[in-house]
Amino acid sequence: MWLPDLPDEVHVATVDARPSKRLTRPQRVPIVAHRWQGDERDLTVVRGIPVTTPARTWRALATILDLPSLVAAGDSVLRMGGSLAELERVVARTPDRRHIRKARAALELLDGRSASRPESHMRVAVSAPDLPRFQVNQPVMRSGGRGWLATPDLSDVETRIALEYQGLDHAEPKRMRSDLTRATDLRREGWLVFPYGPAEVFGRPWEIEQEVRAAARGRVAC
Repeated sequence: MWLPDLPDEVHVATVDARPSKRLTRPQRVPIVAHRWQGDERDLTVVRGIPVTTPARTWRALATILDLPSLVAAGDSVLRMGGSLAELERVVARTPDRRHIRKARAALELLDGRSASRPESHMRVAVSAPDLPRFQVNQPVMRSGGRGWLATPDLSDVETRIALEYQGLDHAEPKRMRSDLTRATDLRREGWLVFPYGPAEVFGRPWEIEQEVRAAARGRVAC
């Protein structure tokens, strides 16, 4: 899964349907002990070891991740072959567990077309109800039906606004030239392109929201 840096811990659970406060806790610090009282449908076996399914693991992550990180993790589950329906069923089976509202909010934002964790975070930054509903990695066409124009990370055809994440790989000369050409083509077709890097996406996402909101006001498709 796409995850932020987390403590180097291994979570181990004893499967027991009976509620109990008794739990033998290991002395080793990286091991975190739990008592499993969940549904057998949320368990699978990997290399002979019983583990929680990706969907149930994602649900458990709601207790320790913020919303953007939880959305990114969920996007990666979808890219690995999981389904939104699967995630919804797990959330429905845990209505009284911790952070249920966060899990439900994340479900509304998941998109398996996201190609990376930063893209997912950038999408959450512009997910306010009064902002355009950006499409994820969808081809946009030239005006007049003149063929393919580009495939931005996030795009809205109505306002012709595109958002691009510029990570370290975009600093490679060949990639940089390609990015410049694409941005020029989009601009000539009336698109407004916002490139963002790690500092904005992870450090100042509220500024992305404010900038895009200001740009979206009054913009219409050309």
